Amino acid sequence: MTSLPPSQDELATTGHAIKPRNLALGIERIGFFALSYRTLCALLFVALCALAAVGFAARVQVDDSLSQLFRSDTDEYRTYQEVTRRFPSNEFDVLLVIEGDGLLERSSLEKLRELAIDIQLHNGTRGLISMFSAREPATNGQIPPPLFPTPLPQGADYQKLIERVASNEIIRGKMLSDDRKLTLIVLALDPAAMASERLPAIIDAIRKDVNNYLAGTGLKGDLSGVPVMQLEIRNAIERDRLTYNALGFAVGCLIAIMFFRRLSFMIIAAAAPLAAILLSLGALGWLDFRLNIFLSHMGQASIVEPKAPPKRLVCA
Repeated sequence: MTSLPPSQDELATTGHAIKPRNLALGIERIGFFALSYRTLCALLFVALCALAAVGFAARVQVDDSLSQLFRSDTDEYRTYQEVTRRFPSNEFDVLLVIEGDGLLERSSLEKLRELAIDIQLHNGTRGLISMFSAREPATNGQIPPPLFPTPLPQGADYQKLIERVASNEIIRGKMLSDDRKLTLIVLALDPAAMASERLPAIIDAIRKDVNNYLAGTGLKGDLSGVPVMQLEIRNAIERDRLTYNALGFAVGCLIAIMFFRRLSFMIIAAAAPLAAILLSLGALGWLDFRLNIFLSHMGQASIVEPKAPPKRLVCA
């Protein structure tokens, strides 16, 4: 027969002392300090939670840049940052795609030219390239005149202008599609606007101008490019972070109250994980760790599908 382990009374009569087990190499003994100094530990816990709440609300940031995933404190990365600052790439370009059957009508071109002039005047923009940037060949050493004169001609002269625009080697297939129904405007943003909270305001202002100038023309305008995709990724990460955290906390509370059958026990079971999440996110904020795509999707399965520019148009 298998013998049962001796009871506490038997151990007491035999004189053998009970040795406590070290469940976590003795680290669990820290809890004895909290039992001895309850008020001090409670005040310390409240202070840490308040500090973590400030770090989570004010300092946790979302890094939506793909290049920032490889950020490090190395000479190679600092060289990459300097080269990017001196020679900005298409990472800072907003692509405005405008399409419609009446794209090359006189009234539509006037609205498009006004739009191109207006959107490049926003704060945070560095320049703009469109079909209105093209110029005629220079003659007699003079400054090349613009391809689209001001004001636009009328009648037969306007039709000749459209033929010159459609056959222009710089515009054809790049700024203007072969079917003459789609054009591309490339707006370069300041790199400083990409690394701050100014990007949503800039993109919203561009969208507002596009809707205002294209209203009533029958044309449709869409925004694409890396800045627009990064803004969609940032909004998706922030939205999913709030949604999934709130949903997970609610499901956890529901499971706890179904298991314990008492509200007080549910609060005790849910308070510890909630405090751990708050302290973890607060520590990330104070240590200047940014939430990027990898950190966000390790615990979530959200897919962001930003709009891509139409394949009919290739920007050189």
